Amino acid sequence: MLGANILNYCALTVAILKNVMSKQHSQKFSGHPDKVHPQFDEDDLSDMRKLKAQGISWPELGRIYDVPWTTVYGRIRPRK
Repeated sequence: MLGANILNYCALTVAILKNVMSKQHSQKFSGHPDKVHPQFDEDDLSDMRKLKAQGISWPELGRIYDVPWTTVYGRIRPRK
């Protein structure tokens, strides 16, 4: 077990030193990921509301639009 951990740390060190880490992985380590806010037009929002009215779950809507379900919920939830 210890040997596997040492190999993982060695691989990570080599990747860092060779600068082969992807931007996504380096952002996870840096703690400052680029925030991308999806832009939905009124047609998208209308379609989301229709799908939700048909019984599609929040997580499924998120998968359809490739965003977290909380993003979809935040855009189309009923307002008080």
